[in-house]
Amino acid sequence: MANALNRPLPVAFMTMDRGAMNRTYSLASTTLRYKFPRLSTHLYETLRLSDEEIFEPMFQSLLSNGLDVERLSRIWDCWVFEGDRIIIRAAIAIVGCLQPQLFTFTQPDDHSRLAVKNLLAWGPHDVGAKPKERRSAPAAPVAGFGGLANGGVGDYWIMSSVGDEDGFMNEVREAGKVRSQS
Repeated sequence: MANALNRPLPVAFMTMDRGAMNRTYSLASTTLRYKFPRLSTHLYETLRLSDEEIFEPMFQSLLSNGLDVERLSRIWDCWVFEGDRIIIRAAIAIVGCLQPQLFTFTQPDDHSRLAVKNLLAWGPHDVGAKPKERRSAPAAPVAGFGGLANGGVGDYWIMSSVGDEDGFMNEVREAGKVRSQS
């Protein structure tokens, strides 16, 4: 784990290296615009969110802020071999999987912006989900990477649309694919 934490992405977010963080944000936002253009427009233009508001909690916690243990362990296993790009791809896949919930916030007011920021970070992960789809996290708040805590909400992100961890990993792989131009 020490070797993984010494990679550029975690080091950037542990040391608050703004240059490296901005490069990570730039790659993530470019990928989001390419893979999910409508969602990107919704987040950046309609809700007027910044890269930091969308991605910082995910990168600072290495995705432990909302992924269930099965999905998180698969991502971290791949991270050991594939490097930091898998963390960025997973963040894009997560945002893509949360589309149905994110599109429920249509007004660019403070309430919608705060709700979306909370959904992507530490807030209510059950927005727009049926109670039977919820998966309980530990009851006590869990300290995240970088000293952040999951405000005690107790739910993981609802990503039932992609199925189990294999379905999620397929979404992560798709987030890294570039369409060939024929």
